Amino acid sequence: MQNHTLFRSAHKRCPSAETTIHYMGSSMTFLAEGHETGGRFAMMECLAKSGNEPPPHLHEREDEWLYILEGEIEGHVDGATFRVGPGECLFLPKLKPHAWTILSERTRLLVLVAPAGLDHYFRIMGGEAAQNLELPEEAITYSKDDPDHHARVGAEFGLRFLSPEKAAELFPKYAELASASRLDSIGMNGEQRLSSLVEQDEDGITATSRAR
Repeated sequence: MQNHTLFRSAHKRCPSAETTIHYMGSSMTFLAEGHETGGRFAMMECLAKSGNEPPPHLHEREDEWLYILEGEIEGHVDGATFRVGPGECLFLPKLKPHAWTILSERTRLLVLVAPAGLDHYFRIMGGEAAQNLELPEEAITYSKDDPDHHARVGAEFGLRFLSPEKAAELFPKYAELASASRLDSIGMNGEQRLSSLVEQDEDGITATSRAR
């Protein structure tokens, strides 16, 4: 459990090499972390390119907002599809499976989660401090990572990934878009490994976190 301070101080922060890490092929700047907000929320700025999106998943603990600064994404949640561009926000409620794809070459967005906690997951999965604010040229992405790894790390934070079959069932349009970016870059092996290595519940969602 994170140690949240009772009294917090005002601060100014902007994207810089000191506040930014490389996270799964993207650059992520931490504008406010849980230990600075009493655990109430965390806010990050993310620079990402098409093909580096996270796999379909749900959050057991936090709501999430994506506010687009540059570029365009398509979000899939609760049976609906949303095209989201600059100045627009996508709300992703906890416990609702969702996915999103980058429609432009790259996108820059604010990620807000409440309560905090997912910011620590990002640090664990990233870890490498950025030398600059550009996208890393060579990096481990979700499509290249061992699916068992991010499923098990995610389980520690109530982050549950959907099986490929369940994702295709819930988000057929997402599956079509993803096949043009992520799967073409790695083949089907990575997605198939997720089915075989990660325990799933009856709904096709990773069940690892339920045992913790």
